[in-house]
Amino acid sequence: MDDDELDRLAKILARTSAAHVMICLHHPPLPVGSKWLDQVGLKNGNEFLRMIAQPGNVRAAIFGHVHQAFEGNHESIKIIGTPSTCRQFMVENDVFALDEHPPAYRRISLHADGQVENELIWLEPENG
Repeated sequence: MDDDELDRLAKILARTSAAHVMICLHHPPLPVGSKWLDQVGLKNGNEFLRMIAQPGNVRAAIFGHVHQAFEGNHESIKIIGTPSTCRQFMVENDVFALDEHPPAYRRISLHADGQVENELIWLEPENG
């Protein structure tokens, strides 16, 4: 995420009157524990995380790209990675490898009180 985009996001967060915000992005803002995948995360992930923590109203940051489930926290912000609706990548692996888990998705809810609820849903493999 370049500096202009970070500045734009900071301005949006400063202007919003929303008490609770969820941010969605493609690349992970923090390491997911796989050497090869951690190289494709946000290069300025620490800056991004620091910036979204400042307003105090960001409840979650959701990302994809890593083709695996991930859940972590930064301060009070939930950091959630969603698996692929196609093939999964092996978790905590140093090199690229496919995982045998089926396609999946997350159902994510940001409630009026700011609570973030998410459900990981694995799809049943097709027979035949």
